[in-house]
Amino acid sequence: MIVVVIVVGSTGCRRPPRLASTDGGGSTAGRSDPWDEVLRQLRKDTTFSTCRTALQNLNNALPFDDPSRPRPLSAQEQEVLQRRLPLDATDREELAADRFTPQDAAYLADCLYLRDVVRQVVLPEMEPKAKAERLFAWVCRHVWLEPWLVQTEQGIIATALPPTAVLRRGTGSGLERMYVFLALLEQGGLEGCLIGPAEADRHHAGHVAVQGNRVLTGSPRGPFWAVGVRLEDDLWLFDPWQESAFPASWKTLRRDPSAYAAWFARTEQTSGLNPQMLADAAVFLTVPLAAISPRMHQLQLRLGEPLQVHLAIDLEGLHQRFASWQPRYWNPPGDRFAYGRTSRMFLPADQGGSDTSPVGNRLFDLYYLAQLPQPAQVVPAELRQNAALMRDVGERIAQVARTQYALRFLEPPTPRERIQRGQFQEAARLLVNLQDEFGRGLSRVRNTPNVDKLRRDWIQQAVELYERIGRDPDALVRIEQHWRREAAAVLLDQAVCEVGQAEATFLLALCQHEQAERLQLRWEQASAADASRLREDAREAWGIAARAWRTYRGQYATVHAMIPGRAPLADRLAERAERLARP
Repeated sequence: MIVVVIVVGSTGCRRPPRLASTDGGGSTAGRSDPWDEVLRQLRKDTTFSTCRTALQNLNNALPFDDPSRPRPLSAQEQEVLQRRLPLDATDREELAADRFTPQDAAYLADCLYLRDVVRQVVLPEMEPKAKAERLFAWVCRHVWLEPWLVQTEQGIIATALPPTAVLRRGTGSGLERMYVFLALLEQGGLEGCLIGPAEADRHHAGHVAVQGNRVLTGSPRGPFWAVGVRLEDDLWLFDPWQESAFPASWKTLRRDPSAYAAWFARTEQTSGLNPQMLADAAVFLTVPLAAISPRMHQLQLRLGEPLQVHLAIDLEGLHQRFASWQPRYWNPPGDRFAYGRTSRMFLPADQGGSDTSPVGNRLFDLYYLAQLPQPAQVVPAELRQNAALMRDVGERIAQVARTQYALRFLEPPTPRERIQRGQFQEAARLLVNLQDEFGRGLSRVRNTPNVDKLRRDWIQQAVELYERIGRDPDALVRIEQHWRREAAAVLLDQAVCEVGQAEATFLLALCQHEQAERLQLRWEQASAADASRLREDAREAWGIAARAWRTYRGQYATVHAMIPGRAPLADRLAERAERLARP
């Protein structure tokens, strides 16, 4: 797919002249093209902060008459876009900017992240359908189904976050799986759409679909039930709840749905889909709004080919390529979780978004906190069962454990992100080091004489010290001294290291599984001359992955028992590794 945006009234595509520096006498000599500096920066680092700095430098360095400088989107152009794509006031404001914006930087960083994912999941020479299948299977491995509901002043809301936020978390709803898949298809040179009932364009992202009195596939389901991938003049459909492709293409299914009645009737067919729903279904297109601005058009022209990244989308061309299905665009005005604007609305201002809520009240902050271990995972039961103990002692233990966990697993680039981007050696080295670190902490716990009695005595003494607050002027000093005793260190080691060891072991198994998937792909695509060697390499890698999953399931899965979806995912991946490791 050629991803070149053609926005109404866009500037020409000729290469702008190199900028030149002026000395005191007004001569020009020697200054390099600022676009070359941007390329140099982004080839070294693709973080949001680097993308933001690079685009700010372009804003400052490009003269106002330079053809590659961002230009404003005119009112007429906005009107043309509005007729095709529903826009609200915040969308129009972002599209009209005549300078690269912080959201542009966030979108650029996300595209580079997703580009790296695609590079390690598929090979350029693969057929489009095979690419789509590989990318979809990868999404189902890295986003296990667990919708995130958030309590707000307006009540509980269903969220649908940007693709990279979903990937960093590792869990999501069926709709969020769709978002991730759509974004990966774009970086893979493919085009996707959403499939749902004809009225889906009137539903927001948190829509709960029902059939009669039954909620379909949990809440939130979202307004759609499949992603369609355009392959020439047909669509191949993928169900994010069943984690599989439909049994036939769009045309075939609609021509003779009765031929697939058994598939629709399966008990594991959790989407609630039936032949009539398929017959009445409609095709919806949706795009990140950043991708259709004139600014992203300029970035595509200058950075797309050298960075091998897809940044811009030609809205009109996309519509024409789907024209035979009479598509509509989905971007419900005011819906903060619609695919087109979810990144801008989710991210705080300092991360490239528009959320200016106080720190701690932002959805981004809640998202971060939701990834930390819950108190039940890190605080001993005897503390959780006593409200006063939990308040005075348990909360402190939980805070220390959560802080240590965040430093190791949530600070970018996280181990999970490294795995997803194909940085397997770096991820494995980091995770093995973490296993060693947490293992030493657990050894200290095991090797402490009478550790259970030591812990109970320390807790009882802590109760007495906290009860003196307000009566003993030295109580707070004594409490801090008490926290420096050996038993406190044992409690904290146990809290931090058990959950940390479990997470490091899970991620290491996932890392080794992805290395095996990569070798499996190379073997399947190999020439006859290399096939035998690569088959053995793949089998050996699968053996390593199978052992890693056995270790996790045998020793650490119980620590993660309260995390929905984690055990079934590990079981499914372990079964695949064991099967492919066999001679």
